[in-house]
Amino acid sequence: MKRLFLYIILLAAQLTCLAQTNPKIDSLYAYLKAKGVATDYFIYKDGSGLRKEISLTFDLNDESLPPVVVDARTDSAFTVFYANHKDAYKQIRRTLRELQDDAQESYSYEYHKDGADTVAITMALRSKAKDDVRIFSNRKYKEIWHAPEFVQLFYNNFPANIRKNRLSPVGMVSFRYDGIIDTSTVAKKDFNTKQFLKVITPILRKGCTSKRTMLCKHDSTFNYKEFRDSVKYGLGFTMYEENYSADVKHSGESSFTIYKFKDEAKGKSTLNQIMECAQKYITDNPNESYWMRFDNSLFSSSPVDMFKGYLCSDDNNDVPLRKRSELVICAAKTGNGFYIITDVCWGEDCFPQEWNKLKRFVNYEKVYYDEEL
Repeated sequence: MKRLFLYIILLAAQLTCLAQTNPKIDSLYAYLKAKGVATDYFIYKDGSGLRKEISLTFDLNDESLPPVVVDARTDSAFTVFYANHKDAYKQIRRTLRELQDDAQESYSYEYHKDGADTVAITMALRSKAKDDVRIFSNRKYKEIWHAPEFVQLFYNNFPANIRKNRLSPVGMVSFRYDGIIDTSTVAKKDFNTKQFLKVITPILRKGCTSKRTMLCKHDSTFNYKEFRDSVKYGLGFTMYEENYSADVKHSGESSFTIYKFKDEAKGKSTLNQIMECAQKYITDNPNESYWMRFDNSLFSSSPVDMFKGYLCSDDNNDVPLRKRSELVICAAKTGNGFYIITDVCWGEDCFPQEWNKLKRFVNYEKVYYDEEL
């Protein structure tokens, strides 16, 4: 047991070192986390190597308006909340100005007129060759969306006529950083979903209070857009991921196992064990493709993705895509308990919003359990 504990400590230290990238970005992340704006970052492995991503979206509010009154009292927390977001936006702009001097390619666009405000800043910070940078262009500005290291910032304000009350934001900020932190190993194989589930399933079964399964399946006759437009809010999907491969023909199957923990502390402890198993597994299998969330301490009633085992485009193409599955592990916290969910999916993945009620969801037909989990 002591040996395993020491292994986990050394592994965590190794991943912490890997997570350190551009010093200015690391400093910015620390600032944003202290302000409560950033809550996590992601590590993932693809064909270019091991990468780190910081991605966040937040609103800006008008601080000049009177304080918010909640339950007949002035709530100063809103004032602090608004100020922290404003400071975060300023710090991001300041950091990008510092990075711009050394950027290989940089594009910026600003428009401030007739009540409309738009800011778009995107840059490639380093690259081996020109071909490493992929650029998307529209009528207004260029956007770098992939490079060995790149950063993006977008801001758009909301028209005054849609701000219905004091709590309505004046605009939205979107920030993303993505950079290679290790090129010594690249993803060359599909993630082995079956092998990893053998490791974590006994841990989940031992710790949970109860569990359920849910099957979501659709074929080429299912029209996602028509379905989305036909149902009320809360009765559709929290996520629908389209796979454009001709092999799957816009169809998919997602097999869920939902583990419920009445004790939140027990649920989070089990989730930590699962993430430790994931860290050990990806270290022992360095050629497999994956995505992992780090530094996260917040959970919502909507499931939050914690780990994903991906297919790799460089894997054996002789194996039909129909026989190659991906894995998603997510967690959620509601008034009923803490949940860990495993999703083994083939083709297009869909996660229903009624995940704690459904037994089956095949094309347009739903079958429910008698009681909510």
